[in-house]
Amino acid sequence: MIKIVIIEDLPIVLEGLKLLIGKVKDFQIVAEYNNGKEFIDAIDNFNADIVLTDIDMPLMDGIETTKLALSFKPDIKIIALSRHTDRKFYYKW
Repeated sequence: MIKIVIIEDLPIVLEGLKLLIGKVKDFQIVAEYNNGKEFIDAIDNFNADIVLTDIDMPLMDGIETTKLALSFKPDIKIIALSRHTDRKFYYKW
């Protein structure tokens, strides 16, 4: 079973991701958070294989969240999602 955490501030996107992931037999959503700060505050409370994170969120964006998450758990896999098409967001990594 592949354990997944979702970090997304838009409820409709979060629900859509949950519906899609829920249809995959070997995927399990183990936690969901509305922003990066909530996720980082709880990072020791779960064991996930993959984190799906939005880039543009309040309190802590996906870029800062990714940097902090990797400093705590260097082996975690992170997939960033964004509605932005402007490449300036890609170069922040």
